[in-house]
Amino acid sequence: MTKRITSTSTRINFPLRYKLPGVAGVGSCEDRQINLTLVPFGLDVSTLDLVDVCDVSGGKACGCVCPSCGGQLIARHGSINQWHFAHASKGITGAINEPCEYSFFVSVRLMARQLVHQTLSIMLPGFRSQVCHIDEITGETSAIDFTVTELTEVTLLNVETESRVGDVVVDLIGRVGDYSLAICFTHPGRDFPLRDQITLGGKCGLIKVSLDSFYKNLASVKLQKESYGAALRRFLEKDVLSKMWLHHPRDLRKKQQAEIELSNRLSAVRSERLAETSFSCGVCGHTWVGPASKSKCPKCNSHLYSYRNENT
Repeated sequence: MTKRITSTSTRINFPLRYKLPGVAGVGSCEDRQINLTLVPFGLDVSTLDLVDVCDVSGGKACGCVCPSCGGQLIARHGSINQWHFAHASKGITGAINEPCEYSFFVSVRLMARQLVHQTLSIMLPGFRSQVCHIDEITGETSAIDFTVTELTEVTLLNVETESRVGDVVVDLIGRVGDYSLAICFTHPGRDFPLRDQITLGGKCGLIKVSLDSFYKNLASVKLQKESYGAALRRFLEKDVLSKMWLHHPRDLRKKQQAEIELSNRLSAVRSERLAETSFSCGVCGHTWVGPASKSKCPKCNSHLYSYRNENT
Protein backbone atom coordinates (compact mmCIF):
# COMPACT_ATOMS: atom_id res chain seq x y z
CA MET A 1 0.00 0.00 0.00
CA THR A 2 1.44 3.38 -1.02
CA LYS A 3 0.70 6.51 0.97
CA ARG A 4 1.96 10.07 1.28
CA ILE A 5 3.46 11.33 4.52
CA THR A 6 1.75 14.50 5.70
CA SER A 7 2.06 16.78 8.71
CA THR A 8 -0.47 17.35 11.46
CA SER A 9 -1.17 20.34 13.67
CA THR A 10 -2.63 20.94 17.10
CA ARG A 11 -4.87 23.78 18.22
CA ILE A 12 -3.36 25.80 21.09
CA ASN A 13 -5.04 28.44 23.22
CA PHE A 14 -2.67 31.36 23.77
CA PRO A 15 -2.68 33.83 26.70
CA LEU A 16 -2.70 37.59 26.20
CA ARG A 17 1.08 37.51 26.54
CA TYR A 18 2.32 34.99 24.00
CA LYS A 19 5.95 33.89 24.03
CA LEU A 20 7.57 33.02 20.72
CA PRO A 21 10.10 30.22 21.33
CA GLY A 22 13.48 30.57 19.66
CA VAL A 23 12.82 33.77 17.71
CA ALA A 24 16.04 34.84 16.02
CA GLY A 25 17.16 38.45 16.17
CA VAL A 26 15.54 39.24 19.52
CA GLY A 27 17.51 39.48 22.72
CA SER A 28 16.21 38.45 26.13
CA CYS A 29 13.46 36.01 26.95
CA GLU A 30 11.22 38.92 27.98
CA ASP A 31 11.80 40.55 24.60
CA ARG A 32 10.32 37.48 22.93
CA GLN A 33 6.92 38.05 24.54
CA ILE A 34 4.19 39.69 22.51
CA ASN A 35 1.63 41.70 24.39
CA LEU A 36 -1.28 40.87 22.13
CA THR A 37 -3.18 44.04 23.10
CA LEU A 38 -0.41 46.36 21.83
CA VAL A 39 -0.81 46.85 18.10
CA PRO A 40 1.24 48.44 15.30
CA PHE A 41 -1.78 49.31 13.10
CA GLY A 42 -5.04 51.03 13.97
CA LEU A 43 -8.26 51.75 12.09
CA ASP A 44 -8.64 55.44 11.20
CA VAL A 45 -12.25 56.36 12.04
CA SER A 46 -12.34 59.13 9.44
CA THR A 47 -11.17 57.09 6.45
CA LEU A 48 -11.81 53.52 7.67
CA ASP A 49 -8.30 52.67 6.46
CA LEU A 50 -5.68 50.91 8.54
CA VAL A 51 -2.82 53.26 9.46
CA ASP A 52 0.68 52.79 10.81
CA VAL A 53 1.33 54.12 14.31
CA CYS A 54 4.36 55.87 12.80
CA ASP A 55 2.07 57.93 10.54
CA VAL A 56 -0.41 59.37 13.05
CA SER A 57 -0.40 61.99 15.80
CA GLY A 58 0.46 60.81 19.29
CA GLY A 59 -2.02 60.06 22.06
CA LYS A 60 -5.80 60.15 21.57
CA ALA A 61 -5.32 62.59 18.68
CA CYS A 62 -4.48 59.61 16.46
CA GLY A 63 -8.20 59.16 15.86
CA CYS A 64 -7.99 55.36 15.68
CA VAL A 65 -9.83 52.37 17.05
CA CYS A 66 -8.81 48.75 17.44
CA PRO A 67 -9.58 46.74 14.26
CA SER A 68 -10.31 43.72 16.45
CA CYS A 69 -12.71 45.06 19.11
CA GLY A 70 -13.48 48.64 18.02
CA GLY A 71 -12.16 50.14 21.28
CA GLN A 72 -10.39 53.51 21.27
CA LEU A 73 -6.62 53.42 20.73
CA ILE A 74 -3.88 55.71 21.98
CA ALA A 75 -0.72 56.15 19.88
CA ARG A 76 2.33 55.78 22.13
CA HIS A 77 5.32 57.62 20.64
CA GLY A 78 7.93 57.01 23.32
CA SER A 79 11.66 57.65 23.18
CA ILE A 80 12.65 54.29 24.71
CA ASN A 81 10.08 51.63 23.80
CA GLN A 82 9.04 50.93 20.25
CA TRP A 83 6.06 52.95 19.11
CA HIS A 84 2.70 51.20 19.28
CA PHE A 85 -1.02 51.63 19.72
CA ALA A 86 -2.48 50.76 23.11
CA HIS A 87 -6.07 50.38 24.20
CA ALA A 88 -7.42 53.36 26.07
CA SER A 89 -7.59 52.92 29.84
CA LYS A 90 -10.84 52.50 31.75
CA GLY A 91 -12.67 55.76 32.36
CA ILE A 92 -11.81 57.21 28.96
CA THR A 93 -14.62 57.58 26.44
CA GLY A 94 -14.42 54.74 23.93
CA ALA A 95 -12.37 52.55 26.26
CA ILE A 96 -13.26 48.90 26.81
CA ASN A 97 -13.50 47.07 30.11
CA GLU A 98 -11.33 44.15 29.06
CA PRO A 99 -8.61 44.20 26.38
CA CYS A 100 -9.50 42.10 23.37
CA GLU A 101 -7.56 39.00 22.48
CA TYR A 102 -5.20 38.91 19.48
CA SER A 103 -5.33 42.65 18.65
CA PHE A 104 -1.72 42.44 17.48
CA PHE A 105 -2.33 39.66 14.98
CA VAL A 106 -5.69 40.94 13.76
CA SER A 107 -4.20 44.37 12.98
CA VAL A 108 -1.23 42.78 11.19
CA ARG A 109 -3.46 40.46 9.13
CA LEU A 110 -5.81 43.24 8.04
CA MET A 111 -2.92 45.57 7.23
CA ALA A 112 -1.27 42.83 5.17
CA ARG A 113 -4.41 42.67 3.05
CA GLN A 114 -4.48 46.45 2.65
CA LEU A 115 -0.80 46.74 1.69
CA VAL A 116 -1.25 44.48 -1.32
CA HIS A 117 -2.97 46.34 -4.13
CA GLN A 118 -2.95 44.85 -7.63
CA THR A 119 0.47 43.17 -7.62
CA LEU A 120 2.77 41.42 -5.15
CA SER A 121 6.27 40.04 -5.72
CA ILE A 122 6.71 37.19 -3.27
CA MET A 123 9.35 34.58 -2.44
CA LEU A 124 7.82 31.10 -2.21
CA PRO A 125 9.37 28.15 -0.37
CA GLY A 126 10.33 24.85 -1.88
CA PHE A 127 7.90 21.98 -1.52
CA ARG A 128 9.10 18.40 -1.03
CA SER A 129 7.12 15.32 -0.13
CA GLN A 130 7.43 11.54 0.00
CA VAL A 131 5.65 8.36 -1.03
CA CYS A 132 6.32 5.11 0.77
CA HIS A 133 5.39 1.45 0.65
CA ILE A 134 5.29 -0.96 3.59
CA ASP A 135 5.62 -4.65 2.74
CA GLU A 136 2.71 -6.45 4.41
CA ILE A 137 4.76 -9.62 4.93
CA THR A 138 8.22 -8.40 5.93
CA GLY A 139 7.27 -4.96 7.26
CA GLU A 140 10.10 -3.48 5.19
CA THR A 141 9.57 0.17 4.25
CA SER A 142 10.61 1.63 0.90
CA ALA A 143 10.29 5.35 0.14
CA ILE A 144 11.03 7.95 -2.51
CA ASP A 145 11.35 11.66 -1.84
CA PHE A 146 10.18 13.96 -4.61
CA THR A 147 10.34 17.69 -5.28
CA VAL A 148 7.16 19.51 -6.24
CA THR A 149 8.80 22.93 -6.58
CA GLU A 150 12.03 24.69 -5.66
CA LEU A 151 12.42 28.02 -3.87
CA THR A 152 11.24 30.68 -6.31
CA GLU A 153 10.03 34.25 -6.62
CA VAL A 154 6.80 35.04 -8.46
CA THR A 155 4.72 38.14 -9.16
CA LEU A 156 1.03 37.97 -8.36
CA LEU A 157 -1.19 39.97 -10.70
CA ASN A 158 -4.82 41.07 -10.32
CA VAL A 159 -4.70 40.45 -6.57
CA GLU A 160 -8.04 40.30 -4.76
CA THR A 161 -8.75 40.10 -1.02
CA GLU A 162 -10.97 37.74 0.97
CA SER A 163 -12.12 35.36 -1.74
CA ARG A 164 -13.54 31.87 -1.59
CA VAL A 165 -11.47 29.22 -3.33
CA GLY A 166 -12.88 25.72 -3.34
CA ASP A 167 -14.10 25.07 0.18
CA VAL A 168 -11.96 27.71 1.95
CA VAL A 169 -11.91 31.50 2.27
CA VAL A 170 -8.46 33.00 1.63
CA ASP A 171 -7.00 36.42 2.42
CA LEU A 172 -5.41 37.06 -1.00
CA ILE A 173 -5.58 35.50 -4.44
CA GLY A 174 -3.84 36.50 -7.66
CA ARG A 175 -2.71 35.18 -11.01
CA VAL A 176 0.68 33.74 -11.93
CA GLY A 177 0.56 32.97 -15.64
CA ASP A 178 -2.19 30.43 -16.23
CA TYR A 179 -2.42 29.57 -12.54
CA SER A 180 -3.96 31.13 -9.44
CA LEU A 181 -2.13 31.46 -6.13
CA ALA A 182 -4.09 31.94 -2.92
CA ILE A 183 -2.60 33.11 0.39
CA CYS A 184 -4.04 32.67 3.86
CA PHE A 185 -2.67 34.33 7.00
CA THR A 186 -2.63 32.34 10.23
CA HIS A 187 -1.94 33.34 13.82
CA PRO A 188 -2.96 32.27 17.34
CA GLY A 189 -6.74 32.20 17.45
CA ARG A 190 -7.05 31.78 13.69
CA ASP A 191 -6.56 28.22 12.56
CA PHE A 192 -6.68 26.92 9.03
CA PRO A 193 -7.68 23.48 7.67
CA LEU A 194 -4.98 20.83 7.38
CA ARG A 195 -3.57 20.12 3.94
CA ASP A 196 -5.58 16.91 3.50
CA GLN A 197 -8.82 18.72 4.39
CA ILE A 198 -8.56 21.24 1.54
CA THR A 199 -10.21 20.78 -1.85
CA LEU A 200 -8.96 23.06 -4.63
CA GLY A 201 -8.96 23.02 -8.40
CA GLY A 202 -6.05 21.71 -10.43
CA LYS A 203 -4.77 25.16 -11.36
CA CYS A 204 -4.74 26.84 -7.96
CA GLY A 205 -1.98 26.82 -5.36
CA LEU A 206 -2.42 27.69 -1.69
CA ILE A 207 0.23 29.12 0.65
CA LYS A 208 -0.10 29.54 4.41
CA VAL A 209 1.77 32.52 5.93
CA SER A 210 2.29 32.38 9.70
CA LEU A 211 2.12 35.91 11.11
CA ASP A 212 3.73 34.68 14.33
CA SER A 213 7.05 35.09 12.56
CA PHE A 214 6.43 38.79 11.88
CA TYR A 215 7.20 39.64 15.50
CA LYS A 216 10.92 39.02 15.02
CA ASN A 217 10.89 41.59 12.22
CA LEU A 218 9.73 44.29 14.62
CA ALA A 219 13.18 44.37 16.20
CA SER A 220 14.52 45.74 12.90
CA VAL A 221 12.03 48.61 12.72
CA LYS A 222 13.95 50.77 15.19
CA LEU A 223 17.35 49.75 13.81
CA GLN A 224 16.46 50.49 10.19
CA LYS A 225 14.21 53.46 11.04
CA GLU A 226 11.44 52.11 8.87
CA SER A 227 7.70 52.02 9.44
CA TYR A 228 5.82 48.93 10.55
CA GLY A 229 4.07 48.94 7.19
CA ALA A 230 7.40 48.79 5.34
CA ALA A 231 8.57 45.98 7.64
CA LEU A 232 5.34 44.05 7.03
CA ARG A 233 5.64 44.49 3.26
CA ARG A 234 9.24 43.22 3.37
CA PHE A 235 8.13 40.29 5.53
CA LEU A 236 5.40 39.31 3.06
CA GLU A 237 7.70 39.56 0.06
CA LYS A 238 10.96 38.07 1.35
CA ASP A 239 10.42 35.91 4.44
CA VAL A 240 10.37 32.25 3.38
CA LEU A 241 10.38 30.43 6.72
CA SER A 242 6.93 31.81 7.58
CA LYS A 243 5.39 30.27 4.45
CA MET A 244 4.22 26.72 3.83
CA TRP A 245 2.55 25.09 0.85
CA LEU A 246 -0.89 23.69 1.64
CA HIS A 247 -1.59 22.83 -1.99
CA HIS A 248 0.47 23.00 -5.18
CA PRO A 249 -0.99 22.45 -8.68
CA ARG A 250 1.81 19.99 -9.52
CA ASP A 251 1.60 18.03 -6.25
CA LEU A 252 -0.73 15.27 -7.51
CA ARG A 253 1.17 14.79 -10.78
CA LYS A 254 4.56 14.66 -9.02
CA LYS A 255 3.16 12.25 -6.44
CA GLN A 256 1.83 9.93 -9.13
CA GLN A 257 5.20 9.99 -10.91
CA ALA A 258 6.97 9.11 -7.66
CA GLU A 259 4.51 6.26 -7.02
CA ILE A 260 5.20 4.83 -10.48
CA GLU A 261 8.95 5.09 -9.91
CA LEU A 262 8.66 3.39 -6.53
CA SER A 263 6.44 0.65 -7.99
CA ASN A 264 8.96 -0.02 -10.79
CA ARG A 265 11.79 -0.13 -8.29
CA LEU A 266 9.94 -2.63 -6.09
CA SER A 267 9.04 -4.75 -9.13
CA ALA A 268 12.71 -4.90 -10.15
CA VAL A 269 13.68 -6.00 -6.65
CA ARG A 270 11.02 -8.72 -6.63
CA SER A 271 12.07 -9.97 -10.07
CA GLU A 272 15.67 -10.18 -8.96
CA ARG A 273 14.72 -12.15 -5.89
CA LEU A 274 12.66 -14.59 -7.98
CA ALA A 275 15.37 -15.12 -10.62
CA GLU A 276 17.47 -17.53 -8.57
CA THR A 277 20.49 -19.11 -10.24
CA SER A 278 22.81 -22.00 -9.35
CA PHE A 279 26.49 -21.05 -9.00
CA SER A 280 29.69 -22.99 -8.36
CA CYS A 281 33.13 -21.83 -7.27
CA GLY A 282 36.09 -22.94 -9.40
CA VAL A 283 38.45 -22.74 -6.39
CA CYS A 284 36.70 -24.46 -3.51
CA GLY A 285 34.00 -26.31 -5.48
CA HIS A 286 31.19 -24.90 -3.34
CA THR A 287 27.75 -24.72 -5.00
CA TRP A 288 24.96 -22.34 -4.00
CA VAL A 289 21.69 -20.89 -5.27
CA GLY A 290 20.83 -17.19 -5.21
CA PRO A 291 19.75 -14.17 -7.27
CA ALA A 292 21.60 -13.58 -10.51
CA SER A 293 23.40 -10.60 -8.98
CA LYS A 294 24.72 -12.66 -6.04
CA SER A 295 27.59 -14.48 -7.75
CA LYS A 296 30.08 -14.10 -4.90
CA CYS A 297 31.18 -17.41 -3.35
CA PRO A 298 30.04 -17.41 0.29
CA LYS A 299 33.11 -19.44 1.31
CA CYS A 300 35.87 -17.72 -0.67
CA ASN A 301 34.11 -14.36 -0.44
CA SER A 302 35.02 -13.66 -4.05
CA HIS A 303 33.19 -13.68 -7.38
CA LEU A 304 36.34 -14.00 -9.51
CA TYR A 305 36.13 -17.77 -9.98
CA SER A 306 32.37 -18.22 -9.71
CA TYR A 307 30.46 -19.55 -12.69
CA ARG A 308 26.83 -20.23 -13.48
CA ASN A 309 25.83 -23.87 -13.70
CA GLU A 310 24.16 -24.96 -16.91
CA ASN A 311 20.45 -25.76 -17.07
CA THR A 312 19.62 -23.18 -14.36
